[in-house]
This record gives sequence, C-alpha cells and structure tokens, in this order.
Amino acid sequence: MNRTTLKDIAEATGFSISTVSRVLANSPRISRDTRRIVLAASERFHYNPQTVNVALIVYSPILTGYLGRLCSAVASELLRSGFNPVIIQLDRIECIRDIPICGAVSIATVNKLARIWGEMHERPLICLNSQSNHLDNIYRLSSNEFQGMKILVDRLKENGHTRIARLGSEHTFHPLDNWSSQRRNAAYLALAEKYGLTPDLYAEAEHTLPAVLNALSHLMSRKPTALLLQTEDYLLPVLHALKLLKIRVPEDLSLAAWSSEDVHDHLYPPPFAVSQDYRRFGELAVQTLKNLNDRRGLPSDVEVDYKILPGQTVAPCMHKKRK
Repeated sequence: MNRTTLKDIAEATGFSISTVSRVLANSPRISRDTRRIVLAASERFHYNPQTVNVALIVYSPILTGYLGRLCSAVASELLRSGFNPVIIQLDRIECIRDIPICGAVSIATVNKLARIWGEMHERPLICLNSQSNHLDNIYRLSSNEFQGMKILVDRLKENGHTRIARLGSEHTFHPLDNWSSQRRNAAYLALAEKYGLTPDLYAEAEHTLPAVLNALSHLMSRKPTALLLQTEDYLLPVLHALKLLKIRVPEDLSLAAWSSEDVHDHLYPPPFAVSQDYRRFGELAVQTLKNLNDRRGLPSDVEVDYKILPGQTVAPCMHKKRK
C-alpha cells in the first residue's frame, strides 16, 4: 500500500496542500469546520502526522559567541535525541505555520515570542532566557542571574573592592526586551545596595576595539579599582584595550567577567569568570520538550546555575598602585 501524502488529503478534501499542512501542524488560524474535515480525512487515510521536526528559533541567522554556543548545544542535543532541528529566524516566524513540528525552542532571548506564540501554534515552546506563559504551553529555562552575579561581586568585595566599574553592550544597563539582561542588571543593583557599592559607575560600548577603548578611558577617569564585564563575549576586546591603555591586570585593575570555557582556557592570566552551562541548557531543553509532548509530570520553569571559571585577575584592593 502506498504511503498517504498531504496531496492525497488535499485532493480528498478540496483544500490546498498548504491548508492541510497548517491543520496537521496545529495552526490556530484554521476554522473549526476546515480542521474537522481535514482531520477526518487524515484518519480515513490512516495518515500519521507525527514529526521529529523541532523549530529552533533564533534572533539572527548569524550565530556567534553566546548565541552560537547556545544554539550549538541545543541543536546537538536535539540530534542526539533523534529530533531534526529546523532553524527559523524570529522576524520570519510566520513560516512556522506551514512546517509540521512537535515543538520549538527559542534562543532569541527576547520576550516578544511569548506574547504571540499562543496565536500561532499549539505545540510546546521552550524559551531560553526569556519569559514564559504556561497558559500558551510556553516554559522557560533561564540562567540563575543572581547566583552568577553574586559569585563575581562576592569575589571582588572579599578583596576590598567597592568602586567597581561595569562595562556592557548597548542594552546591558537599560534593556528593552531582553529578560535575561533585565534580571542580571537587577541582581547587581540589589547587591550594590547590600554591599555599599557604586551603582552608577558603568559604560556601554559596541563590540569594537575603538568603542571599548573609549568606554574604558571614560571609566578609568573615575578611578575604579575593579572592572566587571556584565555581558558575554567582551573579554577579548577589553583585555586588548587595557593593554593599549597600559593598565595591568590584576596589578592596576582587578577584573571579573562573564565568559565561556572556550575563551577562558586560552588566556593568561586566566580571568576570574562565570560561564553559562551550555550543555545543561541543551539537555534540559530537550527533556522538557519530551515531557510536554508525552504529558509526563508537571512541567515548570527551571533555573540553570552558572559554572565558575577559576582565575587570577582579582587582587586585594590595598595592592592597587595605579597612578
């Protein structure tokens, strides 16, 4: 017996192949009568709409640094578990209506998707470091931002640093729709109030050497004793800029940062840093998706702790002799 195709169901019902595909992909924008007719035909033909496709939703097709590592970790775990990751750009999310999927994982790190997913699809969505909405079958895996920030700030505070300068990207300190950045910044401000740190000693810079040089020059004019890099992927341009400015780490300036193991292991002295647990994100994303599809247990949002990367870039404040 020949295998039933979407074309067979389309011819039997009088609908287009794209309409049949939308019905079987659980698209909400289908009338009740259309859905009933197509599903009845699929049962009559013994059509099995099961799929191993998982939409991997990204903000940009250019995946480097933090987002590249996160995407690689999730895609690798999906493949290892027998799924087929299909990468979809956020600003072209409409095309997801026409693709049979068993669920989606978003690494776009913006809150917008949680607000519109319920109108687009009935399959589960796992959001990494952005908001959830359980009513629309959306669950969140997020970095434990307070834990990560406390590790870095505690190390600096234990060494006597209270004038801590912070450097980040354009939206690190005034994030618009980035849930993770909002929580990370709130964590620092809470610790600053608790420990008596300087909360307004910060600068934003584009990810270019001239911009980082300019931002660091401005920060150093305010005489900090330590620098905290509050976003991933800025460590290399910052270390380059500090060398050009003839600022020694940790002799002149202590340094703590968000980083990653693939960068950290090639630097000397190794920076004191925290890193996302990318592999754990991949494992939890796939397991949560399986549980939702199999209706196993009561799903919930989960926080993932940061990994500590030991380093030698924090020295006691009393040793600072910067002229």
